[in-house]
Amino acid sequence: MIVTAPSIVDFQTIPVATAEPRTEQAGVSTSDRLAPYVPRIAIEWLRETPNERHKQIEGSLVFVDISGFTALTERLSKKGKEGAEEMNDLLDACFAELLSVAYAQGAGVIKWGGDAVLLLFDGAGHETRACRAALNMQRQIKSAGKLRTSSGLTTLRMSVGIHSGAFDFFLVGDLHRELIITGPAASMTTQGSPSTKRSARPRASAMPPGCSW
Repeated sequence: MIVTAPSIVDFQTIPVATAEPRTEQAGVSTSDRLAPYVPRIAIEWLRETPNERHKQIEGSLVFVDISGFTALTERLSKKGKEGAEEMNDLLDACFAELLSVAYAQGAGVIKWGGDAVLLLFDGAGHETRACRAALNMQRQIKSAGKLRTSSGLTTLRMSVGIHSGAFDFFLVGDLHRELIITGPAASMTTQGSPSTKRSARPRASAMPPGCSW
C-alpha cells in the first residue's frame, strides 16, 4: 500500500529535465542546484536510469514527527502574515538542527510534510546508522525544541518510527516525475511511531552488541 500518513501525503514533484546529463552553469551542476529541494534518490535515479519506473531498495526508513507545532501555529496565525513568517522561521531552524544530526549518519530525505519528515538510510550498516540518528535527534530536540516565540515559550517533542527492509519506490508521471514509496515495509515505518500506537523495529540481528531498543 502507498504510505498515506497525513503528514507525508503531499509528494514532491521532479521535472523531467533533471534526467538530462549534468550541465555546468556558473560552476554549479544541475544536480547540485536541485539537491536542497529534491530527494537524493530521485536525482541519482533520473541521472542514471531515467526510463526505469520502479526500484526496490534495501535500507532503513525513519519517520520523524514533531508534536507541538500545530498548537503553536494556531496561536501565531492570529498575528497574520507576521505570525506565518515567524512560524516558517521556527520550522526551518528546528529541522535544520535535527537534519544536520541525521545527515551525519548518511540520511537522505524522502518526503516532507510540514512538521514531519521521512528519511532513508541505505548501504552498509544502515540499521545501526538509522537508530543512531534517531537517538541523536531525540537528544537534539531537547535543546532545539525549546522555542521562545512572540506568543510565549513552547516545548516541542519528537516521536520516531523505524523499520528495516526492502522498500518499493516508483518514479511516475510524464511532464513531471513524482517519487512514491509504497508497500508494507513503508507503512510499517509510519505505524511504528508512538503516536500511532504500533511498534516497528529494525532487525535486531543487524544491531551491534550491547545496543538496546
